[in-house]
Amino acid sequence: MGRTSTIEPDRILDATERVIMRDSVARLTIDAVAAEAGISKGGVLYTYRTKEALIQALMERMVRRYDEEIERCWPAAGVEPGIAHLKAYIDAVLGLTGQDHRTAAAMLAAGMNNPTLLAPMQDFYARHLPQIRAALPGDRALTAFLAIEGMVFRELFGLVAFSQAEREQVVQSLHALIDDAMAS
Repeated sequence: MGRTSTIEPDRILDATERVIMRDSVARLTIDAVAAEAGISKGGVLYTYRTKEALIQALMERMVRRYDEEIERCWPAAGVEPGIAHLKAYIDAVLGLTGQDHRTAAAMLAAGMNNPTLLAPMQDFYARHLPQIRAALPGDRALTAFLAIEGMVFRELFGLVAFSQAEREQVVQSLHALIDDAMAS
């Protein structure tokens, strides 16, 4: 009778993330992940058949974490759902850590080489963007969304480093823009 796998997928994904941060996604190998996780190459391959499957699983986990952060940032009851979604999105995205940004940048780089790996992020935006767009009349919600995405992508690729105070000021300004748009 065969042995049942006791390897936790998150253990492998954590090791994958560390390898990517240390060596880059271009140098990611199953052997390196196995060594980092302290398991056999067969143990990695039992859970994730290919390097692409491993990257895909890491991308899916990243999207789950983003969704969980949006849920955590959801405003208290009494806020119109579209507005709540927009504000939660802003708070969640700007609440991401440097490690989250480095992982996202590496995943996007992998997606440039293999666009099918971007499917979880494309699905993420397909689920969130329509609700965000509907939050405010005209293009105000889309403007707020693009302001956040622009800021994050500048940080993600190491183009600009914003201080925590600057990040908080942007959140406050966007919340004020949303509140003003609702009042008009």
